[in-house]
Amino acid sequence: RMWITRGDATAVKARDPPRYPQTLSPIQKGTFSLCGTRGHSHCALTETSAGDTPDAPANERLVLLGEQGLGDMIQFARFAPLFAGRGFDVTLLVPEMIRPLLSTLEGVTVAALGEALEFGRKPVRWMPLMSAPAAFDVRPDNVPRHVPYLAADPALIERWSAWLGGDGFKIGINWGFGSVRNAFRRRDIPLAAFAPLADIAGVRLISLQTGAPVQQIGAAPFRGKIETPEIDIKLAAGSFLDTAALMTRLDLVVTCDTSLAHLAGALARPVFTALPSVPDWRWLRDRDDTPWYPTMRLFRQSAPQSWTDVFARIAVAAAEMASAQQR
Repeated sequence: RMWITRGDATAVKARDPPRYPQTLSPIQKGTFSLCGTRGHSHCALTETSAGDTPDAPANERLVLLGEQGLGDMIQFARFAPLFAGRGFDVTLLVPEMIRPLLSTLEGVTVAALGEALEFGRKPVRWMPLMSAPAAFDVRPDNVPRHVPYLAADPALIERWSAWLGGDGFKIGINWGFGSVRNAFRRRDIPLAAFAPLADIAGVRLISLQTGAPVQQIGAAPFRGKIETPEIDIKLAAGSFLDTAALMTRLDLVVTCDTSLAHLAGALARPVFTALPSVPDWRWLRDRDDTPWYPTMRLFRQSAPQSWTDVFARIAVAAAEMASAQQR
């Protein structure tokens, strides 16, 4: 079980990991409350009960500990400003790679993991970031949906706008998760599956892909229609800021289930996310929208390993958007 108390980092304890086959089914069906899905004995801050998150006592600091993957941190960072709105002095601790991006959250101090924090004499509470929804008794019908809650740097927007120019219907594409772990490889999509997008009149395909999957470009029959940014937009510590700025100048993002899907959603950009037949828990089941991101559409496999039907449907939807832009 997990609980949160005042004090130092040793107050964050975890025991008895959840039994995922039991917990994921109700989560994916959308019949869940995020209070309890991680085996919480207390679902809110210290003495409070779920859904009864009070205003913070004066001068109290809440430290949220970033955890899991980069996409998880982008998704759940939305709760940090909500705590700040309740009166907490909120600090979010995350890896340096994503710190510059999350520093655009309103009313929140964002620091890198391992960075020394000066607490002074303030009382302190600690909480793992993905436990934050439990403090608000989050359910599919009350997920905080305000977007954008992240922002791109204006100077970088200007730079990428100049690089892109104004012509065409610009689609950012990302096809590979790039993980060697079998649990994540099912999210990978062969670049060849994106071919129907290349056939849409007036479309420009902008690669957002990094890592080993980039090598697929050379073998793609439509490689001549893929434009690649002049730099590896993930190499530097502030790279997510470049990606965010580039996304603001795109008309659509089409991606597999990676952190880029979350980034596009958090920026309120139009995004189509292609999902495997058995998706991650957060995407629920049997719906083409998501309570997490109002500007996102979900396109699910009808059968394992088959992306043909998925991209046929994506191409139709993208062509409709491109045609509407031209009118």
